[in-house]
Amino acid sequence: THYRITTDGGEQRYIEAAGLAISHATTGARRIIGMVVDVTERRHLMFNLGERVKELRLLHEAATLLNASQADERTLSAIVQLMPGAWAYPECCEARIQHGPWSVSTPGWRDSPWTQVAPFTAAGREGRVEVCYVEERPPAQDGPFLLEEGTLIKSLADMIRTAIDASHAEQRRQAAELQLRQAQKMEALGTLAGGIAHDFNNILTAILGNTALALSEPGDGTVRENLVEIDRAGRRASDLVRRILL
Repeated sequence: THYRITTDGGEQRYIEAAGLAISHATTGARRIIGMVVDVTERRHLMFNLGERVKELRLLHEAATLLNASQADERTLSAIVQLMPGAWAYPECCEARIQHGPWSVSTPGWRDSPWTQVAPFTAAGREGRVEVCYVEERPPAQDGPFLLEEGTLIKSLADMIRTAIDASHAEQRRQAAELQLRQAQKMEALGTLAGGIAHDFNNILTAILGNTALALSEPGDGTVRENLVEIDRAGRRASDLVRRILL
């Protein structure tokens, strides 16, 4: 049974109480064995934990709005700095997030036997969220960490996976759009060059045709030499147009 009591000093405390009545088989005498546990600190820890989870969820929502091309490492750095405050003993809690080439951690991170790990896979790369106590904590049901903290670190790993996947999907979409725009530019440039080359080729055809007619007439001298130069230059220009069209 749970009770809230007020001490003589006016402080609010929370206790859990349990009792068992036992009767003597011969005399019939009865006694009650009971146990009272002060759970005030645990209740406060759980309340603070709930508030910290809200902060991390708000951070996740903000992280998903960051630009995909520069979000990943910056997002992880922002999240990892807030993580210790969400655990029961923030004064000796450190955190680290690893994903692909990135590894970000709080300043005091070091290897510890009291470590929680939540692995995840995002954008085809393995990652992990880690929380450790750099000092030994009183063991709870699952060691030094509360059961709710195990749920929290797994939820956080899932949030990070979702944010990174969304960032990379947006990055791929932007890259595809850029590639499409480049292809459209090249297509437009090819159409323009082809149109100009065809028009120029028509002009050259007229020049070379009339030059050939002029050369077919008998005669010599400077005029004929000039016609030969015109024909030679025209053929070079015609070859250039052919290469432009190719």
